[in-house]
Amino acid sequence: MAIRISLFLLFCAIIGLMLPSLTWADDDLCKPFEEDFEQIEEYFEKSLWSIAEQRIKEIIDAEPDCFRARVDLGRVYYYREQDDKALNYFQELTELNPRDHQPHHYRGLIYYDQDRTLQALVEFHLAYEADPTIGSGYFFKTISPILAESDQFLQSNIDSLVSKIPDISSVYLSHGLFYYYEERYDEALEKFRKVVSKNRDHAGGWYFAGRSYESIGEETSARNAYNQAIALDDEYSVAYFHRGMQKIRAGNWNRGCRDLRTADSLEHPGAPMAIQNFCRHRFY
Repeated sequence: MAIRISLFLLFCAIIGLMLPSLTWADDDLCKPFEEDFEQIEEYFEKSLWSIAEQRIKEIIDAEPDCFRARVDLGRVYYYREQDDKALNYFQELTELNPRDHQPHHYRGLIYYDQDRTLQALVEFHLAYEADPTIGSGYFFKTISPILAESDQFLQSNIDSLVSKIPDISSVYLSHGLFYYYEERYDEALEKFRKVVSKNRDHAGGWYFAGRSYESIGEETSARNAYNQAIALDDEYSVAYFHRGMQKIRAGNWNRGCRDLRTADSLEHPGAPMAIQNFCRHRFY
């Protein structure tokens, strides 16, 4: 039980989902219960599953549309290692709210625990599909280890993925990230462009396309890609950050620093230092 909790917390810490500061589609509905959720987290830490379950169900009774509470109920089943019950329940949640990545993420963790790696890969990719902005950290800590051998990516594993996983944009995103971190930017760009050709609303695809364009010196295309990512997700901190840095390199200090300050307000970790280095003695 302790191993399962530790594994989950490790995943969350790496991908920026450390509880309780998760991103929920129903924040407003859940806000009245913030203190309750803090108490529930303490129950989880102390393995007080029954008490946590009772409190979660009380929240659901009071506000059935608070999705956070429903996910927390699934977590109770997950921590109790009631895997079949958890899998079925999280599947119901994916149908209830297809745009939330967490039910897929938990299903992936369960399959991963069970050494059902292909099913885990499918769920992790579906999680990425539901929330394309969760970043390459998610790729590295959930998807890439399953595709790796001796800490090296295997091209054959990634290529074979396409025939085994539904034809969704996040599979091409995995391909693109593999090439990108191998510094094969032209090949990466080809995959990221395929992501957005399949799904024009894929903010993550546009962002990584922008990074690839920058890497091969196509600055105008990079800026346009960042613009698309931000238009789709106005809280995409890393896109603001890199667009801001690109503008500063081009001599547009005013707009560049504005983007960096937006990235800072969205808690991008690199923004404070960039602001100190490039914007500290400028007034906008």
